Amino acid sequence: MGVNLITLTIADADGQKSPVSVYVHQDGLTTENDLIADYVRPLWDTIRPLITGQLFSASVALDVDISTFTQNTPDVLADVQEKAIFSFLPCAGYRAIRLALPTINELIFVGAGAGSQVDRLNSDVAAFSVLMTEDVGSGGISATDSHDNALCRLEAAIQLFKG
Repeated sequence: MGVNLITLTIADADGQKSPVSVYVHQDGLTTENDLIADYVRPLWDTIRPLITGQLFSASVALDVDISTFTQNTPDVLADVQEKAIFSFLPCAGYRAIRLALPTINELIFVGAGAGSQVDRLNSDVAAFSVLMTEDVGSGGISATDSHDNALCRLEAAIQLFKG
């Protein structure tokens, strides 16, 4: 299957939506269902504690049935414009990959206000970082940049409000 783009769409309490897209490289999987079981669902399960919004949809070239995924109930203060920006460095390559998580749970920040740092010692943040930088599942799936370079480490993570 090579490089695939997974997109999770997050909704806030007002129904506004924001996509989160992750490139992944995988070898040895025979079906899209393997990719969903080994990476799409674990990706959502590690993002879910970091945000206060709700998963609206997921796709890997084909739409993913999310009816059996554990859901968040959108917090009344959830806002897709409140984000955390995670910057991952590829193992080979020079440009950081930035991933914005909307409706971010503000409890993961150290300090207050836009530009606050994400607490990398937070167990949910650590789980997300591991999922993004290590092979997971039975198919050897790993997040990549758009040039199929594996992601090696979380370089930075900050709060952003984009109005």
